[in-house]
Amino acid sequence: MLILTMNDREIIDLLVKLHGSRHAADALRYALKWNESELVNRLLERSDMDASVPDSDGQTPLFWAIQYKRVDIVTLLLKRQEVNPGTPDRNGFTPLQVAVVPSTLLPRVGNYRS
Repeated sequence: MLILTMNDREIIDLLVKLHGSRHAADALRYALKWNESELVNRLLERSDMDASVPDSDGQTPLFWAIQYKRVDIVTLLLKRQEVNPGTPDRNGFTPLQVAVVPSTLLPRVGNYRS
């Protein structure tokens, strides 16, 4: 996914269109890393976007959003049916566990399914 590190929106859109959900999840992770809210929103609007696809460490985009303290994106992700805050990564940690460490996001997110 070297091409995603170049942050070229047109190339990212084409890659996602041609290769589907797995690359969409990778693009979503990089968009979170770059703080590209417009790209994150565009990816989450895609009907073929599976926001529960894990990376090589077993971390889903929800983990990444929590780690980058993107409360707005955490809230959007938690409203999606396929996203489960109780799904563990390769080390056995869940997004919910990560969110409740001292720099917690949980109080900011509130009732995420409403």
